[in-house]
Amino acid sequence: VHPESFTLSLPASPHIAAREDGVSIILEDIVSGFPSTTNRIVVEGAGGIMVPLNSNEFVIDLIRALNAIVIVVSKNELGSINHSLLTAEAIRHRRFPKVGWIFNQHFMSYEDEITAWSGFDKIDSLHSLPMISKQSVAEAASRMRDKLEKFLC
Repeated sequence: VHPESFTLSLPASPHIAAREDGVSIILEDIVSGFPSTTNRIVVEGAGGIMVPLNSNEFVIDLIRALNAIVIVVSKNELGSINHSLLTAEAIRHRRFPKVGWIFNQHFMSYEDEITAWSGFDKIDSLHSLPMISKQSVAEAASRMRDKLEKFLC
C-alpha cells in the first residue's frame, strides 16, 4: 500500500474537499509522485471518472496521465444502467485502449446487457457476501484475482 497523494478531511468531491482544506490538487504532482515499480498498482478513483480534482481536471484526466487500464466498478442497483452507460460513453469518447467492468451487489440481471451495450469486457460480478470473514474475503479475492489476471493479459 502506497501513501495517498492527498489526504483530505471533508468527505466530498476532491476539488471541494481540497478547497476547504486550503490545498491545491495538481495533476502533475500526483503523476510525478507516483511510485516507480514493476508491480501492478490499483488506483481507486474518487467517486467516478468525471469527478473534478480541481477547476479543470477530472479523474478521467488522471487515468489518462497514468496511462492506466480502466476497470469500472458499477454498483448493480436501480439507476445503474444509465450511470454505467454514461461512464462508458465518456471513456469511449476518450478512446482508452482497454476497459473492463466489475459489477458489485445484485439488483437485477442486466450486467450482460450493460457489457454488450458498452462493448467493454465483463471481468466479474461480486455479490454481497453472506458473511464477512477472513475466509469469505480470501475466497472472493482469489476468484477475482484469476479473472483480473485473465483480463490484464
